[in-house]
Amino acid sequence: MERPSDQHAFLKALADVLVRERTIRAISQHDLETATGLSEQYIRRIEAGRGNPSYLALASIATALSLDLATLIALATKGLEPLKRFHEE
Repeated sequence: MERPSDQHAFLKALADVLVRERTIRAISQHDLETATGLSEQYIRRIEAGRGNPSYLALASIATALSLDLATLIALATKGLEPLKRFHEE
């Protein structure tokens, strides 16, 4: 089972990657809203590390950023400690 600090670290790393990749591509949060169908408020929460996006939301965001989902996740988990499985604790 994941500990809250593991979840927080991942969500913060994901937020940082999303902001960086969106900024590199000169895409505004409003443009991302239009491209994904997700609300701008939801996108802001994700980019602040406070949202816990669904798989489909992440896939939609990745597509709008011209990334595949695996690459987005790999960028977000780079440098994070691997999560322990429940039976390993």
